[in-house]
Amino acid sequence: MDELQLLKNLIAGQADSYRPIVEKYQSHIYHICLAQVRQPDVAEDIAQEAFIKAYQSITTLRDLSKFSSWLKRIAVNLSRDYLKSHRPSFIMFEDEISLDGLSGFEPFGNTVDVLEAEAIENELYSRLYDLDLEKRNVLFLYYIYELPGKDIAERLGISQSAVKKRLERARKTLKEVIKMKKKMSPSENFSSKVIELIKRPNLIEKAGNPVAKIWSEVSAFLNDYKVIEGEELISKDELNKLAKAQTSIPAVEVDKKRVLRSHTTTIVMEHLKDNSDSPCKVVGVGRVWRDMPEDKGHLKMFHQTDTLWMDKGVREGDLLTMINDFMEVVLPGRRWTIENKTFPFTKRGYLISVENDKGKFLDIAGAGEIKEAVLKDYGVNTTKYRAVAYGIGLERLAMIKYGIDSIQEATTVIVKK
Repeated sequence: MDELQLLKNLIAGQADSYRPIVEKYQSHIYHICLAQVRQPDVAEDIAQEAFIKAYQSITTLRDLSKFSSWLKRIAVNLSRDYLKSHRPSFIMFEDEISLDGLSGFEPFGNTVDVLEAEAIENELYSRLYDLDLEKRNVLFLYYIYELPGKDIAERLGISQSAVKKRLERARKTLKEVIKMKKKMSPSENFSSKVIELIKRPNLIEKAGNPVAKIWSEVSAFLNDYKVIEGEELISKDELNKLAKAQTSIPAVEVDKKRVLRSHTTTIVMEHLKDNSDSPCKVVGVGRVWRDMPEDKGHLKMFHQTDTLWMDKGVREGDLLTMINDFMEVVLPGRRWTIENKTFPFTKRGYLISVENDKGKFLDIAGAGEIKEAVLKDYGVNTTKYRAVAYGIGLERLAMIKYGIDSIQEATTVIVKK
């Protein structure tokens, strides 16, 4: 199947169509990132992020035949963003000459056959940082930004003949470096990691799906709350920050430093970090992942909401009243129970279970007052504010609401209005 058809299938919701595309470009994108950040682990992280961003934004690309150039541009921009935020100690190309006006460039254009040149370019990218600054600058401008000799001369403040000589010297040196250095490449399971991130659709956005329908009811109940979304790929430090220790929730690791979020609490708590000195009512919603076997009642990836209320007078009693109101509005007439449950980021936690059509109680939510220590970590003045929160699994809620037997069915059936 050709690339254009794979991209069309991807837009139509067939996430597995992305695998051959990722496998085709993963080495090239990795080396583009490596050429700029000079750290293999970081380069792989950024390359994965580039593929994810491309997937998330693919519907904005008007001409699918330009996908490769568009993807490469995303990778370069993400690499530059990383360098700007981390300010590495080594001397980088961007510190020496201006890149103003290059934000819309296409790294490879049409002057070379990309497929024919990829193997050579990959080696070039991975070894640029082994060259001195003078050689690295001219190669960056010529190969990565693909500027003509005249423009390179202008940016470097030298003559065109000097550019030509520098290119010749840089190429010669680079050939020797490539001979001596071990070849670099992304990890073997690179494409699998990317596909794991995107292969299951966000059902909240899929009209007619039980998850989308129940979220519509939940959000209507929470009409005075601000809906927020956050990053699905987070650092392990960010996840563990809520617990002050390793959380018992089995997270899906992407690499040594990052995981797929295992709950949406991270969304609302990150919101607090930027809004720590004012009352707030927010609800975070989205996909979460847990490293556990799938069965009739569990999914590795599912959808969750986390509702947080922070104010001066908020107490545990307000939380319990809010949960009771939720049940009366969203699940009227259903029997439900509440029992004590330990959660790593709450003072005293509660587990809420609801009876389904067959008389079985299913756990659907966890709740509690946020620990003061956790709030302080996010900059909240705990002498002034307190916060309560509850998280709900939308698939479980949909199963009960619409009489669905298995959690897998909740992701595929269509609910009639």
